[in-house]
Amino acid sequence: ANPWRLTLQQPAMVPQRLPAGTRITQVYDNAGGELLILGEPGSGKTTLLLTLARDLLERAEQDESHPMPVVFNLSSWATRQQPITDWLVEELNSKYQVRRKLAQGWVDSEQILPLLDGFDEVTPAARIACLNAINTYRQEHGLLPTVVCSRSTEYLNLTTQLQLDSAVEVQPLTEQQVNDYLASGGEPLWALRVALHRDPMLRELTNTPLMLSILTLTYHGMPVEDLLKAASPTDRQRQIFERYTERMLQRRSADMHYTHQQTMHWLSWLAKRLVQHGQTVFYIERMQPDWLPDHWSRWLYHAIAVGPIDALLGMLVGTLIGIVYIYYYNISALAYGLVGLLISVLIRVRGTGIQPESIVTRSWQRFANIASLRDGTIIGLVIGPAIGLLDEKLNGASSIGLKDVLVNAVTGALVGLLVGTLIRARQTDIQPLEIVTWSLRRFFKLKHLRNGVLVGLGIGLINLLFFYPRYALTYGLLGATVSWLFSGLVDVLSSDTLDDHSRITPNQGIRHSARNSILIGLIIGLATGLTVGLCIGVVYWLFQGPVVGLAKGEVDGIAYALGIGLVSGLLGGGDAYSKHVVLRLLLRGTGCLPWNYPRFLDYAAECILLRKVGGGYIFTHRLLLEYFATLDARPTPSMAATQRQKAPPRICACGHLEDRIESKFCPNCGKPMI
Repeated sequence: ANPWRLTLQQPAMVPQRLPAGTRITQVYDNAGGELLILGEPGSGKTTLLLTLARDLLERAEQDESHPMPVVFNLSSWATRQQPITDWLVEELNSKYQVRRKLAQGWVDSEQILPLLDGFDEVTPAARIACLNAINTYRQEHGLLPTVVCSRSTEYLNLTTQLQLDSAVEVQPLTEQQVNDYLASGGEPLWALRVALHRDPMLRELTNTPLMLSILTLTYHGMPVEDLLKAASPTDRQRQIFERYTERMLQRRSADMHYTHQQTMHWLSWLAKRLVQHGQTVFYIERMQPDWLPDHWSRWLYHAIAVGPIDALLGMLVGTLIGIVYIYYYNISALAYGLVGLLISVLIRVRGTGIQPESIVTRSWQRFANIASLRDGTIIGLVIGPAIGLLDEKLNGASSIGLKDVLVNAVTGALVGLLVGTLIRARQTDIQPLEIVTWSLRRFFKLKHLRNGVLVGLGIGLINLLFFYPRYALTYGLLGATVSWLFSGLVDVLSSDTLDDHSRITPNQGIRHSARNSILIGLIIGLATGLTVGLCIGVVYWLFQGPVVGLAKGEVDGIAYALGIGLVSGLLGGGDAYSKHVVLRLLLRGTGCLPWNYPRFLDYAAECILLRKVGGGYIFTHRLLLEYFATLDARPTPSMAATQRQKAPPRICACGHLEDRIESKFCPNCGKPMI
């Protein structure tokens, strides 16, 4: 039998107490799949919801027509306040890493059974809107079961109600249940039983399984006096969490790598960020630049992690295009590398700075950003001729005509177009590339051939107008071939993110991004270098002989292999890795976390303050998360004084060694310290 006491409420009916041992799945079935679960903090609502999810999952495994139960946390709904159908798709994509198209199909075909937890975690200003959105979803999907979970007070204070046929409220533990539980604990819980008998206000805190469990764990074997200090129930609950945290940290004191103050500060910072971003499970790889504490550190992140990579991409693109001109004009490739670098800097200067993670769109959607293409093209038209003509003069050009101006203007615009596209494709936030998949079928799509033809026509036309006409057809075919191969090869590779259930170790996504960056850079770089080197070598062999052909093919092939490989590696996971490293360094520098963050989080889990969930971490309960989120973890005079006052070690009769001056009783046996 389970320990919960449930009360069922149905429309136009008197609330009825359900028999002891009634399973939540029975209540769900009797309610026809329309159920609201209410209860006070720590009463076990989420545990009931997860129990229901497990039972429904077993049904879905046995019956393919049964919708899949999925737990969603409503705290994130308030960010964009979308229709529930759209929000479900977003959550499946971002939290469960389901492809957006597949998630949309599941939601549209009603294959998802939503179990909506944390209605009370929606910001108060957005709760009515969230409730109306759920009701609209219920009207559109009336035959689909839906379960919502909320704290009682937050829900009952609303003037509107959810359109669900039944509600079940988790009742407080009875005095008899508490007494039976404490009696089963024997002598170590005797002091707690006495304190509960003496103090009715303390007794009120034991009416939920969570608080009863914390009390027994915290005050196991402790003296009665430690339980009777605070005045109000709120103060007493805070005192209990303080004592619980202290007790859990004492348990690991032998191998403690961190001070009490550091642990409290770092956990408080983490709790504040999770509450701020509406998250419950924390993954290291999902930290974003808007987790930085102030505007200065965010600016520094942008200056270190974003700007230099932009400049490198711009310089690489400009240099690779400039290589083409070495045999045509007296222009060095590095001149257009400088053009690309300046374009990248000016585009970022015109940008809007750091955007919050919640409003940043997917990177590939930014290729359609007309403003970025316009900025790059215009800047290139201005800078290209200036630097190109200056470089020609410095290299001893005898005369400069209109044709030279046009060549440099067109080339500058081309560099600006490509640089603007790449830079605006990069995001300020961190998007790990965790999985790389392959599909040769995508290589043979018609769009790649179309792209090749368009690029070939453009290159051929430019050669016909500005360079030697006899090279126009050859370079047009070369450009078409390279573009077709490169476009197809990029499409062969596709990226995805790990499912949360597949995350086994902390920060697994960032490590995968680094590995995939090297893999993608090598594959695309080698393929592009071989293709470009072979094509250019053949062209120059035909027109200028084998010596020039071999030399030109070798040099250009190596240059493009290195350049395109580096660009592909950066955009294929290296960018996310470098940004994550910079973010971690800045968070470490501002005191928000230690450098070896996984070790600290593992330590907190060993202290039973966090719980490991695959490669992520979660506070052991929402109340503990809220406690840490309300802490001001900065050192106070009293804390500093306590840390300075060190008493000579005292040894209890039981053998316990105690060096804290404020301790009057032995934490091991409960006897007075001498």
